[in-house]
Amino acid sequence: MRTAPSMSDTRAYPHDLGAERAILGQSLSDPGVLGDVRSVVKAAHFYDPGHRNLFAMLCSMLDDGTPIDTLTVVDRMKRDGGSFRFGGFEYVVELPDTAPTTTNHKHYAAIVRDKFIARTTLEAVSGLRDQCLADSGNVVELVSGVVSSLNAALELGTVAGGMSIENASDGLLDDVAAVYRGEAEPSMRTGFPGLDHFIALKGGDVCVVAARPGTGKTGFALSLALHWANEFKRSGGKQVVIFSLEMPAKQLVARLCSDVGQIPGEAFRQRPMSHDEFDRFTDATNEVRQLPIRIFDKAGMTIQEMRSQVAAAHRKAPVGVVIIDYVQLVRNDEKGLNKVDRIGEASKGTKSIAKDLDVPCVLLAQVNREGGKRKKLQMEDLKGSGEIEEDADEIILMSRPGQRDDSEPQGRVVMEVAKNRHGPTGCSDLHFDMEHSRFEVAR
Repeated sequence: MRTAPSMSDTRAYPHDLGAERAILGQSLSDPGVLGDVRSVVKAAHFYDPGHRNLFAMLCSMLDDGTPIDTLTVVDRMKRDGGSFRFGGFEYVVELPDTAPTTTNHKHYAAIVRDKFIARTTLEAVSGLRDQCLADSGNVVELVSGVVSSLNAALELGTVAGGMSIENASDGLLDDVAAVYRGEAEPSMRTGFPGLDHFIALKGGDVCVVAARPGTGKTGFALSLALHWANEFKRSGGKQVVIFSLEMPAKQLVARLCSDVGQIPGEAFRQRPMSHDEFDRFTDATNEVRQLPIRIFDKAGMTIQEMRSQVAAAHRKAPVGVVIIDYVQLVRNDEKGLNKVDRIGEASKGTKSIAKDLDVPCVLLAQVNREGGKRKKLQMEDLKGSGEIEEDADEIILMSRPGQRDDSEPQGRVVMEVAKNRHGPTGCSDLHFDMEHSRFEVAR
């Protein structure tokens, strides 16, 4: 392995060769990484000349459609001036093996970019101290020149982004044309006609489902996941990603099997299954295991960890929807945050996942104590309601009147669409079959 350049003025020229190697190694292993980091870093940001040349070459290969693997990269190195320009064949071939296995490539890219800005800033102000001490020239002009240089450094450290109106129009035309030709659906439906009158999810949307504990939030989310997974299985390609911060994956699968196989929940928890139930359980398990669903059940995940996991899953198969159960359990390691701030950061992070990865997110949430006492839920009953209300595109307040009124059917569930950026608000009833953890159209 090649070592860092020997420099006596390392402190004067900030750099991080480890971050540079991580970006290059991960890009060689997964060209999708290259597409991600190009929004943050460019070849000129790399400190090591070999790294700089290699990143530029990989970007060129990506742009002209050349497959990126060890053989194609070595071949391009030979044609682009020889291996010495890139640090040697052996060095480049070994980069994927030395790269971290995490998906923090954008973080590494930000490090490389920031080191570049720091180096450029040092160069921009290198003569200022001497000129000020020598009392030479106009001080205002000297400072103005340094400010201009610093602004130039920031501009150099920014990769051009945004989208032209032409490209945005082309993208919209492609989406609408695909729906027109019957190749795609205009939006994601819940599978419940009454609720679909209000809710139609698209990429970038965050739909919050809020309820008191024990109302059936998880069961409803699993009914949505089952519906969407079956849709994705028929159309091919996409997958459902579930973050279960409270319930282990095996319990979620048990609920899915209970729904699919019409097996009473007590048969999983309180007694052995009958022969008929076990046969239905086996059939249900075989059906469920073929569904494109990925479950993450690590307790106390941060929103950053979730984002990395979604990005990694997305590179393997497009993510069609993300479900998070539930927002109050999302961990935040930043010091000094109170509970409301922590929930707000989780809400904003969920919106960022939805927007940046162009997928809808269903975010489950609990209501506060006042909401628990109230007969009818309100949006302000959400814990951390200010941020959640602001970030959500749709908010569904979910309640079971039978929990508070014995005269009400126990299985009746009222789904109030209290906020909807893209359509009307209103209420729809569903039926919750508690025995089989199944949500159905109201009877």
